Amino acid sequence: MKILLDQNISFKLKYSFAIFFKEVRHVSDFSLQNSNDIDIWNFAERNGYAILTYDADYFDLSIINGHPPKVIWVRVGNLSTKQLTDILQEQINEIIYFLNDESTSCIEIL
Repeated sequence: MKILLDQNISFKLKYSFAIFFKEVRHVSDFSLQNSNDIDIWNFAERNGYAILTYDADYFDLSIINGHPPKVIWVRVGNLSTKQLTDILQEQINEIIYFLNDESTSCIEIL
């Protein structure tokens, strides 16, 4: 499972989250940090990434287009990287289950 961190998620998260996933990259690793949501969506789809984001637009895209890519939508407000890491680690089993479930396009982390 590969995770692409959206521009609104700190690139630092990839270091602490990599223990759970094969590959965790930030959009800046691919010079996509200034790209629009559709370009990031298309990149993730072509390259087998799920998108981790604070951005509701990806939820909308998942409703319209289905998946791939899958969307992990974090809806907890702006947090420090440490706080976000803690929340995601608490939800790791649900996230992994979601990523392996072919029937769903988006998971909300509240």
